[in-house]
Amino acid sequence: DPVLFGGTAKARSSWVLTNITAPDGAPLAGVQRHVLIEHGGVKVGLLGLAENWLSEAGLNADTARWQPEVEAGRAAARELRERGAELVLGLMHSNVVTMTPVADALREDVDFFMG
Repeated sequence: DPVLFGGTAKARSSWVLTNITAPDGAPLAGVQRHVLIEHGGVKVGLLGLAENWLSEAGLNADTARWQPEVEAGRAAARELRERGAELVLGLMHSNVVTMTPVADALREDVDFFMG
């Protein structure tokens, strides 16, 4: 399995990245595509979106696959809702200027974005 960053195994928290996967669509090693947690009695879905920075990270089609943020975010949000998420949060692994149009496009599917 390709590893996105060497520190994923040492992390104390989950790494969430929805739209960058292994070439076969499976999550990258040490990374979850999305997460469903319960906090204070509320089921919360978390998804993570990033712009296409594969080449800058030294990754290519043999090691990773990028999917457009809106397409991947919408699919993940709907899957999380089907699994019982009452609230869906989007984690943005990019700058505000780049991700604002993504957040706008996903406002029907994702309740709140953090970046």
